[in-house]
Amino acid sequence: MPSDPASTFSLPPLLGIPPTDGALLSHEQVRQVADHIRTCRPNDQQSLLLLGGLLSDLDGGAIIPGTGASDPFLVLAGEQAAIALLTHAEGDAFRCLMLSDPDQVDLAAMTLIQLSNEALELPERAAVEPQQTFIALLVAALLADPALNQAALPAMLPSEHAWFSLGQAFNAYPDLPSLFHAPEVLQVLRSHTIERALLGQLEGDKAHIRCLASIGAEAPATLPLPEDIIKNLRASGRPSIVADNKLAEEVRSWTAGKTLTVVPLLQQRTCWGLLLLTSPRPISSAARAQLNGMGVLISAAQQQQKRRAVAPAPRPPAAAPAPAAAPARQSSSGFIRDVAALFDNLDGAAVLVDAQGRLMRATAAASRILNLGPSEQQETIMESGAACLAPLFSEALMNEGSVQGNVTLPDGTSTSVSVNGLGDALWVFILHTPTSAAASAHPAPSGEASENFLYNFSGIIQTPLRELHRLITTKPAPDGLNEQYARIMGQIARLNSEMALLVSDLLALGQVRLNAQAGHLPIRLDLLIEAVVGARYAEFGRRGQNVSIDPMPGLPRVIGSESALIRVLDALIDNASKYSPRGARIRVSARHEAGQILVTIEDTGYGLSAEEIKYVCEPFYRGASAQRAAVSGRGLGLTLAKAVVEEHGGEIWIASHPDNGSIFSLRIPSSTAPLQSAADENWEPKPDPLTELHKLLAQK
Repeated sequence: MPSDPASTFSLPPLLGIPPTDGALLSHEQVRQVADHIRTCRPNDQQSLLLLGGLLSDLDGGAIIPGTGASDPFLVLAGEQAAIALLTHAEGDAFRCLMLSDPDQVDLAAMTLIQLSNEALELPERAAVEPQQTFIALLVAALLADPALNQAALPAMLPSEHAWFSLGQAFNAYPDLPSLFHAPEVLQVLRSHTIERALLGQLEGDKAHIRCLASIGAEAPATLPLPEDIIKNLRASGRPSIVADNKLAEEVRSWTAGKTLTVVPLLQQRTCWGLLLLTSPRPISSAARAQLNGMGVLISAAQQQQKRRAVAPAPRPPAAAPAPAAAPARQSSSGFIRDVAALFDNLDGAAVLVDAQGRLMRATAAASRILNLGPSEQQETIMESGAACLAPLFSEALMNEGSVQGNVTLPDGTSTSVSVNGLGDALWVFILHTPTSAAASAHPAPSGEASENFLYNFSGIIQTPLRELHRLITTKPAPDGLNEQYARIMGQIARLNSEMALLVSDLLALGQVRLNAQAGHLPIRLDLLIEAVVGARYAEFGRRGQNVSIDPMPGLPRVIGSESALIRVLDALIDNASKYSPRGARIRVSARHEAGQILVTIEDTGYGLSAEEIKYVCEPFYRGASAQRAAVSGRGLGLTLAKAVVEEHGGEIWIASHPDNGSIFSLRIPSSTAPLQSAADENWEPKPDPLTELHKLLAQK
């Protein structure tokens, strides 16, 4: 065994990255890209910056020993940002590739930690909103650098191609009003059901903004905003939902009673303006992340416009309008988000808190009991209406286990509360209060059933997650460290990620059974189809696939769960896309037949054999077509779809033949309920975190 095992270390092969991936950069350009990463790096004291090769002399990072002569690399991991800059020598240049998926970055960081002589620990995984802000900021910086080949940038950061397309399109517009009305902006806003939008500039320290451009409705020249809202936006740099009762009359008149989301516009970490966006209901965290990233690119485009005004120069023709950026991909090992999204489907009173005591989610019953508002998410329990739970939380942290006790609620009554740990990162508070009369009127299982399900789940998953965490983070003895060990550690990290994915799908499958008929409403399937297909346009474009939709006009509604039916449609459309080659055609149609709504998803993909059709909806089944298409997964997507359709009184079936494509069909009873009003006709599906998370997991 060599005395210095790290001397032969090469990070890309350990991560399974071919040496031909990426863009060809010179020595100086690699350092330039690394400098951009360091410049865009958030001020996060807990983040970890790992360096090697010719980047070893950069400040502010941990140098991995024995890698000074290796191909250069930079890995930034943390809750606010995640990026891995990897290279492979190719003559006098370097093949450069950047990874932005937090899971891949954490895997790279974990591998390097095992090689380090320092006591390094893997920080928290990058959260969706700050990560997307960081990526958009980095993309804007790369696009503004004349020393880099703009055409090669998407190949260097291939997973963020949509951000490059959006940034290049924005830079082609001469001023902010024309940019704000650009097709690219309108497409992003439509994809998130934004009805009105306003681009405004903050007037110094005054508590109002000057309107630069508006969409959907004419806006006053200036609008006042609460000083505390502006102060919080300046400090956090993140989008915020503003309660209607905090707005002045002029602003309420413009919002027309809809939910207002405010996105800060930053330049050099300073807030210079705001995006005001209205929607029928609060938008999801994934949508906020994308809109925040779009705000970063708008700010970058404004800087470019200022530079052109000072020193005008010929510009190349504007890039063709790019598809809207896909919703930020949330990697599945974000176990926290998997469980948080589950709370939308629980009937009982439960509150989810992270290890720092921040509110992650509360069920409707818990929000009502504790008087929690939507703006209190991410606040600590001490700062929110859930302050009464703080003593029990402290006791649970001290005992490192489950506790139970009585608390006094805001209305003065007392109730019993159980606190249970989920892994090392989450705590769930279950308030043992009777379910409301409205809830008991539904034929769904009681809140107690949901509570027991979650409680049992926490006990089952807690032990293996902690054991895997111990295996991953235990530092080996120096004489036991080599490349083979680093590869084994990488495999363990991947196992941890796959287990979290599996838990998420099993949890969702269990919730389908628990919540049968819960909260069912009249649903327009044609609008759901449009929403699901629209959210995947960027992905279809990357795969070169042609997707069309053909809903029959005037389709009756179905009675069902909006979030569950979105899961079904997304699983079937994702299945058609993943198991079809580039250039394939996918057609989604819907029609009304004999009191039933029939939906078909037809593709020209690889197809299924008769034997595969028998088992394709069974849990964990992986057929030969999965190997042919090189698609990873857990074999639960179609199982979930079948369970949801059957819970809605419908059926699902498949017609297929190898190499001749597949037709997945589902039938659900239609509703005879008439439309209630003209406003009802404009109903659109609401964003749902559990649904969006499942869509993103299915893309893995």
